[in-house]
Amino acid sequence: MLVKYLSKDLRKFSFVHQFMKADGTLCATLTVEGAWMDTRTRKVAAPPLLVSDALTHLPFAPDFSWRVRAASALAQYQRVTEGMLR
Repeated sequence: MLVKYLSKDLRKFSFVHQFMKADGTLCATLTVEGAWMDTRTRKVAAPPLLVSDALTHLPFAPDFSWRVRAASALAQYQRVTEGMLR
């Protein structure tokens, strides 16, 4: 397993798993993208400290990148219209 990307706050991630045959031939590649969730608030949240530390010590893929959190179109829309609704 290799880490393909991590968000700077470690809330989102992508792992690449490569499956090999007994003779070493690559037979499948599986990419898993996900995010840590706070089950109480039902929102994406930073992982526990133990997990955060482990994530940064896993092997990184050759094309690894840190992802910068971008504001969604909805969040941008809400900021723009927030003043209009007051």
